[in-house]
Amino acid sequence: PSHDAPSRDAPSRDASDGRALLGSVLLFPPAVDAYDGLVAGAPWPELRLLAVAPEARGRGVGERLVAECARRARAAGAPMLGLHTSR
Repeated sequence: PSHDAPSRDAPSRDASDGRALLGSVLLFPPAVDAYDGLVAGAPWPELRLLAVAPEARGRGVGERLVAECARRARAAGAPMLGLHTSR
């Protein structure tokens, strides 16, 4: 099961097995000011902060979270989906 939980301007997607949180990701909408004016917002949605619990790795949790972000971006008419990395 998954559910939405708002965080700033980006909806969060969480994955659980009914007992524990297995993973989470943020999907920022296009042109959101995620850097408080330091850089221009991207004209497409951006996937950020993908995390999967160590005990859930290798079970497809991250793959399903990314697939859901891609599905939502396509449904919104986005021509591409950005990936924000920390390095």
